[in-house]
Amino acid sequence: MPAGEIADLHPENRSKHNVKIDRTNVMGRRIGMRTTRFSETDIIYAVKQIEMGILAKEIARKYGVYENTVYRWRRKYDGLSPSELRRLKDLERENAQLKKLVAELGLDKEVLQDVLRKDSEARTQAGSAL
Repeated sequence: MPAGEIADLHPENRSKHNVKIDRTNVMGRRIGMRTTRFSETDIIYAVKQIEMGILAKEIARKYGVYENTVYRWRRKYDGLSPSELRRLKDLERENAQLKKLVAELGLDKEVLQDVLRKDSEARTQAGSAL
């Protein structure tokens, strides 16, 4: 990876940060899944630092996370560039949309089969009544 791309990943060189809203219920407890404090580009930058020889312990201290978290980041994001990460996220989003579409089509198919079944039963009963 060129040095320019590594510098682009550093949080000080970017104007936008991944900000997520913390949702809580009336009692002040969290609702839903826990959100991350770091964007994927922050995490990729940390992984690139490991590749450059900085110890995981130092990176964990710098980011305020456990060393195991740094190793988990490395396992998940190792070898990805920011453009590859964007492509991966786009593909995941597209895959989710396609799964939703397949589920909707399956429901439509079931509804149509029920209508056909009821129609054929009605015709059968009407034919036997004559």
